[in-house]
Amino acid sequence: MSDAPRRPPDKAVIFIYRPLAATKARLDWTKFYAHQRAVEQNLRVGAVVVADRIDEGVRELLNVVRRLDAGIVITPNLGHLGGSPVAVTRFAELLTVKPPGRFRWAAGEAAAREVRLTLALMPFRYSDIPEGIGEEGNSGDSATTRECLRNDEPLGWGDDRLR
Repeated sequence: MSDAPRRPPDKAVIFIYRPLAATKARLDWTKFYAHQRAVEQNLRVGAVVVADRIDEGVRELLNVVRRLDAGIVITPNLGHLGGSPVAVTRFAELLTVKPPGRFRWAAGEAAAREVRLTLALMPFRYSDIPEGIGEEGNSGDSATTRECLRNDEPLGWGDDRLR
């Protein structure tokens, strides 16, 4: 056993979009699984942000991440962010619970292309994205994703809709 001090775990913030966890039981389970994802990654959860609107919630999330000096956000799935990780990866790394995913902190156009490619390769179905996402007032680049999923069209590598 080493006498060297152990590095404390990195801090994470959990983000949940309340309409997708409408009942208390579902909200509790959603928090539980997000905490489990943090434990798997050796992260310490500093706060849980539960929002009624995605755009307002992401602004609150940014303030909490800055206040806690957290570098990682955990969310149950991309539906909680409007179908796209872009809003969060502008200021933190993003982990999803199901499917397990990791979106790196975006640093320029190359990172934005990587996010679009990752989205194109993830197994989403139209039914995974809640109603209202991609419409006026909700943030995210999910309108095209939602349209493609509705039509069961795959989003491919060179798909112009991802640019």
